[in-house]
Amino acid sequence: MRSGFGRGVMRVFLSHSSRDKPAVEALARYLREQGIDAWFDQWEISPGDDIIARMNEGLEQADAGLIVFSAQSLQSPWVNAEVSSLTYERIKSGQPLIPVQVGDDACIPPLLRPLCRLGIEDHEGIAAALLQRRAARPPLGPPPGGRPERVRLRLERRGDGGVAVRAGIGERGMFEAEHPELPAAVREGRRAFLRARVEAELLALGHALAAFCLPAGAAEALGQLLDGAALGTTVLVEIEAADPELLGLPFEALRLPDGRLLAIQPPVVLRRRLPAQPSPPPAPLAGPLKVLVAVGAPEEGLTRGAVLDHERELQNILDAVEPAQRLDNVAVKILEVGHPEQIAAAIAVDAYHVLHLSCHGTPGSLELEDELGGAVPTTAEDLVAPLRAIGRPLPLVVLNSCHGGVEVGATASLAQALIQAGIPGVVAMQTTVSDRYASELARCFYSE
Repeated sequence: MRSGFGRGVMRVFLSHSSRDKPAVEALARYLREQGIDAWFDQWEISPGDDIIARMNEGLEQADAGLIVFSAQSLQSPWVNAEVSSLTYERIKSGQPLIPVQVGDDACIPPLLRPLCRLGIEDHEGIAAALLQRRAARPPLGPPPGGRPERVRLRLERRGDGGVAVRAGIGERGMFEAEHPELPAAVREGRRAFLRARVEAELLALGHALAAFCLPAGAAEALGQLLDGAALGTTVLVEIEAADPELLGLPFEALRLPDGRLLAIQPPVVLRRRLPAQPSPPPAPLAGPLKVLVAVGAPEEGLTRGAVLDHERELQNILDAVEPAQRLDNVAVKILEVGHPEQIAAAIAVDAYHVLHLSCHGTPGSLELEDELGGAVPTTAEDLVAPLRAIGRPLPLVVLNSCHGGVEVGATASLAQALIQAGIPGVVAMQTTVSDRYASELARCFYSE
């Protein structure tokens, strides 16, 4: 039986002369330590085996080829035959082929000379080439004159129902204002935003938000900051609030006095955040990127919602990650039953970077399913409680459902409740989305 790590692991055929075997064996051991299944004849061919059959098997199962060239390699008829086979597969099907050189006098065929840039001792570079990873480049700093700028808008609900606003505009100072309540123009504009129907209403909302969030002098200071930003400047606009109604306002619609939409200005990065949480964020998880997908698909007749086309969304996710999956840089697990207990059981077995939930949603709740196909209304606590008992970190939850970012009554939105429970990041919707939109969003999100 062929040795190896099983399906999903890159298999590379090592072609070499027997005279170079010690150096090649050291390389093969390193590759296997990096998760690359190296086909090395000494490990694959036993006494009494049909040598040609075993070599043909290794070549047919290979995802890539690696040929070690030295002064004597092309004197071997076996190496010559393997070079022909691996070169043909590279030209015909695009299979990766990495020529590796031993010594300055290595004899390399003309067709492969342009590809040969690695020596046998460069184990790390060879592994990176097989996995098609480029060498890490240093981070790109801002051009001369460019620098990061921070704009912090903090909204705080007072005990009497009023709202205190503080706006820090880079080094231009702190601007403050008090509102007796959330302005009617903002409340009405928010309803228009959730309907997403009338452009004029959204324009009015943008100016109402500016009047609410940017105290006297702040809007002008922000405009001057953007106008004077040198090439390479990033303006990070952070909106901070603990109150779910305030944090859920559609700040993406905010406009400057001259009508510019703040969120789409080239230097601007806009994000929401809760006040600093008491617990530090979890340490980063090791790769490859792992995505756990749970689908809430109750049987027709057992749910009040329409039947969703989950197959299209799942296919979009798999298509999006397929290029990275071929290189073992991402793994996707799809649960057969999208129930909180099944989600917890999967996370108990393995650590995941992303939990993707695809289902119907209402403000404050998701509709998952049980083993019999029945609908299971699920709150943030229903999701978090079993995860809390396991204790594994879960960096990101994607709520690909309606209303995941909308508060219900005096209760925080599902997204905010997850963050307050310890999930570092949540992607959620503020309104109803179509089945097609959710599927296309999944494709775009995981492609990035």
